[in-house]
Amino acid sequence: MIRCATTADNDALLELTRRTPMGGRIALRIDRDPDFFALTRHRGNGEVFVAMRGEQVSASLSVTLADVRVGGERVRAAYVSDLKSAGDPRVMLRLFGTATEYLRAHDVELVWCVIAAGNERVMPLLSGRAGLPPFAACGRFVVDELLNLNSSQSGAFDDDVDEDLHERFRATRELAQDYRRDDQGTMARLTSPGAATLELFNPESIKRNVLLGAPFMTRALLSIGRPVSAAIGGPPLPRIGDAVRLAYIRNFACEEPRALRSLIDRVRSIALQRGFTFTAIGLHERDPLRAILKGVPRFSFYSLLFAASFRGPSLITALQRGVPMQDYSVV
Repeated sequence: MIRCATTADNDALLELTRRTPMGGRIALRIDRDPDFFALTRHRGNGEVFVAMRGEQVSASLSVTLADVRVGGERVRAAYVSDLKSAGDPRVMLRLFGTATEYLRAHDVELVWCVIAAGNERVMPLLSGRAGLPPFAACGRFVVDELLNLNSSQSGAFDDDVDEDLHERFRATRELAQDYRRDDQGTMARLTSPGAATLELFNPESIKRNVLLGAPFMTRALLSIGRPVSAAIGGPPLPRIGDAVRLAYIRNFACEEPRALRSLIDRVRSIALQRGFTFTAIGLHERDPLRAILKGVPRFSFYSLLFAASFRGPSLITALQRGVPMQDYSVV
């Protein structure tokens, strides 16, 4: 049976999440105790669908509705996530079918998802089944986990929201949503007026990333880096099995890249003072802002962007040609 999840399913969904870690080059388990639904509420309006095997939750899929900008226009869209199955993978097709009915009922024109690089198990679900059009590859997001260090950048920044700057910046990015101020979890909000702005977000009330596996070179760098970081007063680097203390940069906008880099250096120092090892920022591989991170010690993770259009190919073409953005504090 497929149905909408309720709060009574919380413990079962937490257990399903623990049993189905995220595969890929970097293997993670996303712990969402004590409230599975905290992250879905944070993402926005939508629904969680579950597949039942008797009284047990055997699979899940979440849909978040969002109005985004694509190709210079506002589009009714949906973000698909939490694809988890502890049993027969064909159950996911039934979940996709139910989700498709939900999407059509809400006049959704575009659906997108991000898949961790190397997570091959999900790929067959994107080939166009259960009433969904085929998903098309739209490039990679590079999620850089910047090592937190003390910075000489001082407080010549405002903590106000520059909504005009957000509007101008988001007009240049695909999948951009309107800015929505949310103080829950926000540790700092910094603005260089007319030049750059960002927020530093603590996700630990809604999720924690536990490192389960990594390529040999990543493990070696972590091992070598632990004594070096300790010697220079840096943060403790994680071991396999540890929860990674990770702050996020979200709601950033920029017209002067050097100003954004100054803000990033400042919030890395703030995050270090709060006990976070890394500060993460996600940028699409085509985003020119990636150049400002040159020389920053970091570990990089890759997520593949896929999208499907109920309207036709024009929306997909715009994503493939433009510079998409994704707020990694809500993934």
